[in-house]
Amino acid sequence: MASCTTLCGAAGSGRRGSPRVDVTPHEQGEEAIAHGTALPAASPAEAPLRPDPVLAIAVIGHQGFGPEGEDAERLAREARQVFAALDADTARIAAENAALYGPSPPRLRVVTGLRDGADLVIAAAALEAGLEIRAVLPGPPALCRAALASDAARRLFDEILAAAPEPFFLCGDPAQPADRARAGASLIDRADLLLAFWNRKAGWSRAGTASLVQEAVDRRLPVLVLPQRPGDAVTVIDDPDELLLPAHAADLPHVSFALNRDRVLARAFAPPASAYEKRALAEYLVEPLRPQSHRFEYRLFLALARRRAPGSLGLPQSEEWARARAVAALVSPRAAGAVDRMRLLQARQEELAAFYGHRVRSGIVLRYVLAGLGSFLVAIFALLKPEFGLAWLVVQAVITAVTIGETTYALLRRWDERWLDYRSLAERLRCDRFLQPIGIATVRLDAQTSAEDPAWMRWYHRRTLRSCWVGGEIGPAAAEAAWTHLAGTEIEGQIRYHEAAGLRFEDLERRLLWIGTGAVLCTLAASIVLIAVEQAALEGFSLLAPIKIALVTLPAVFLAARGLRAEAGLELAASRSRQALNALREVRRRMEAAPASFDRLDQASRAAAAAMILDTMDWRIGVQRSRSPYRPGEAGGGGEKP
Repeated sequence: MASCTTLCGAAGSGRRGSPRVDVTPHEQGEEAIAHGTALPAASPAEAPLRPDPVLAIAVIGHQGFGPEGEDAERLAREARQVFAALDADTARIAAENAALYGPSPPRLRVVTGLRDGADLVIAAAALEAGLEIRAVLPGPPALCRAALASDAARRLFDEILAAAPEPFFLCGDPAQPADRARAGASLIDRADLLLAFWNRKAGWSRAGTASLVQEAVDRRLPVLVLPQRPGDAVTVIDDPDELLLPAHAADLPHVSFALNRDRVLARAFAPPASAYEKRALAEYLVEPLRPQSHRFEYRLFLALARRRAPGSLGLPQSEEWARARAVAALVSPRAAGAVDRMRLLQARQEELAAFYGHRVRSGIVLRYVLAGLGSFLVAIFALLKPEFGLAWLVVQAVITAVTIGETTYALLRRWDERWLDYRSLAERLRCDRFLQPIGIATVRLDAQTSAEDPAWMRWYHRRTLRSCWVGGEIGPAAAEAAWTHLAGTEIEGQIRYHEAAGLRFEDLERRLLWIGTGAVLCTLAASIVLIAVEQAALEGFSLLAPIKIALVTLPAVFLAARGLRAEAGLELAASRSRQALNALREVRRRMEAAPASFDRLDQASRAAAAAMILDTMDWRIGVQRSRSPYRPGEAGGGGEKP
């Protein structure tokens, strides 16, 4: 069979031309909210917000026996008992948190590689228990079937595969460990926990049971281990975060599954236990579908402090999603449908992030504008209208009350946190559109990209991915299209965004710096003139009053410009854009320098997604630490552990 690991070598190496615009892709939503226009993305009004209550269980096991005999019967019996316990716990948790899940009934999804030995036996037990079966295969089903050792195994393979609609399979060779390892990684991607028949020993094969158990441990998935001997109990690999040594799966302690079921389900399926995180999740689910902000402060600031952003951009968001869907359609109609659903959800995140981002920025502008306005009015009352006496105290009290009231309301409504949460979730969904169709999930990147994400967002994102199954074939045409799309649309669009965004941030930084510097120089000049007038005893000097007003007002202008620079973090944002730009250019350079292959597509896709998500995470960390470094009761803003 021809392998799909050799694709066209120069795909996606060219740059596209595009018209100049003054709104960057990530800011289109915020600008649309600011200027009262509609978003270019699809309407999210029909997006199903609540995820389905699905618990996905990956099953693996050693190949030491066939599908028949006493050992197979004992293993199947143990597996059915585990499935029954998990099914009952899933139904209970879904009922207790009915407002957070979709209307479909709770169900277990068993994801299997249909490999010889324990894998087939456990999958057959799941089928007998009436569970949902899905398959992830390293190659076409016919080749995987031919690789089985016995006729009984092949008959069982056919029976299970017939009950597993639209399997996901690569165009590799099941006899090759590298292809089996690639399929195993995709299997773990689609699971909330791992059920393994494993002898607790380290293995040498990249695609063996021990390696997949280690993969699950590295990703912090709960791992349930079926007993090797009659009479032993099902165990759970203990939480490796409690250990000081590296988390080698073969060295980790095991605890009883029966005594730790709640702990397992809390990590694998249940919503966050924190009342604060549950509140954030519940607030998201009842957000308005078409939020509109009537605040004008940020709009005014943009009009006064901004010119057309230099640089050029890639395609509109709607065209990017259309291209991503076309690639997914080469994998399967189900993959294309998953991209459609992500598009609706991502459009909603963009709208919500734009809404709260505009409110937060308007509040920042309001606070500093009021400070300058207060200084000006105090000068007017004190110098030009002294008969009003202490009226300036009333003005200061009103301005202080407005500032405190606006800030307190923003804190109570969690505008900052909602802005950050929804922007981070939107970026993850944007990456899922090019990762999921080729069998990769952003959860594979969680170890490096989710340090500051709240627990509710991680939970919602995982549950959203579990709500749909992406099956189909990653053949040569799909892999080549994915390679071209990644280089020519996803990476190119992000490069152009960061080029324009970096220049825009630097431009705004310079403008605020000039305003602040000008205010300081004008203050010095006014002071010199005032001193000269007083020394010369020019009592009839006509500009004396304006000079005194300037001396009171200009320092407030300087402080406002300095404060806006600090709170907006423009210098930091420009630096962050440059770092992301360099990372994405390096990914593109490597894609252009080497012939395309599925392995390189896998690596390039994960590297591009990591650069995009880390860019958002760095921005999030900077904003969090400049405003509210800790969430209530939690260190570092990271929320609960999954």
